Amino acid sequence: AALTPAECEQLARKCLADPERAAAIARESGGNPFLLQLLAVVTGDVRLEDVVLSRLASLAAPARRLLEVVALAGAPVPERVASGVAGLEGSDVESIATLKAAHLVRGLHDERVEAWHDRIREAVVKSIDPERTRELHARLADGLKEGGDVDVVAWHLGAAGLIERAAEATLEAARRAVGQLAFERAAVLFDRAL
Repeated sequence: AALTPAECEQLARKCLADPERAAAIARESGGNPFLLQLLAVVTGDVRLEDVVLSRLASLAAPARRLLEVVALAGAPVPERVASGVAGLEGSDVESIATLKAAHLVRGLHDERVEAWHDRIREAVVKSIDPERTRELHARLADGLKEGGDVDVVAWHLGAAGLIERAAEATLEAARRAVGQLAFERAAVLFDRAL
């Protein structure tokens, strides 16, 4: 569970001598001790978004591309799919280890990765050019087809602006939901397809 505001401020005061800055960092951290520590070591502004963007700028290009893909996925994504969408090859695959060590992504037991925290994911997504965002969503949809989660594929196709393909995938997901007797889910998906 998140730290209470009082616990955050107490921890921030242990990290910093300036009580005003400690209070600001405690608020910005949202109760997350890792984010609080990350903010405490940075001089200047205390906005987490600025800290994430600074760390993003310092990454090598392959790691930055991979982080963008993982952030845009919005949910755990298989490492091999994320690597493929990011265009990583051979030695570039060490980028996942770099991002994990920097606490920007975390691995799950089933070889999927996700953004380490939603606020990190949100900051990265905001930093991506809209045209690149659409391109990556289209590539994620293609990469995730093999996994069989048509609903997720449809969402990425919609985010890429590929409306007809998104509608077709959503209809397929709705039909699968009917086959699984998940009628409420099917109704939502049929409505979305329309």
